[in-house]
Amino acid sequence: MSTLAERPDLIDRVWDMPDRWDEFMDHDPIGESLFGSVVRSYRHLAVVATDPADRIVAHGTAMAFRLDRDGRRELPARGWDQALVWAHQDLLRGTDPDFSTSGPVHVPGDLVPVHCDCAHGVAVYVEPNVWVRHDLAENRAAGRDRPPVKMGA
Repeated sequence: MSTLAERPDLIDRVWDMPDRWDEFMDHDPIGESLFGSVVRSYRHLAVVATDPADRIVAHGTAMAFRLDRDGRRELPARGWDQALVWAHQDLLRGTDPDFSTSGPVHVPGDLVPVHCDCAHGVAVYVEPNVWVRHDLAENRAAGRDRPPVKMGA
């Protein structure tokens, strides 16, 4: 048994395994839009079991959400749809850094901020490129130990 964080090579195969969901579950727009993202976005919450031939024989997913917030002292009357919405809100807010508001989000160690657009449900990170070019033939001909560095953007 492994999490998909440990076995990302299985992500594309996880939904190929036959399951026993009731038919109505395949027609739930909230479940359809939120539940599958666990597999790709929250890999530590999705588990798989494989047989000796590395075929997926079982899988499971979880959505963690907090009941200790205002308006959440009991399980939601709107069922798993509301629980999925709460879980996504909590996971987004609980992420360090916080991607629950639009605008630039500073991520430790990144060169530039991530641009978060909550209205469109996207976050974009564009890192500037730094190119280093080494002319190995020129270096050998000049008898240098290391090539000269030429930088450009």
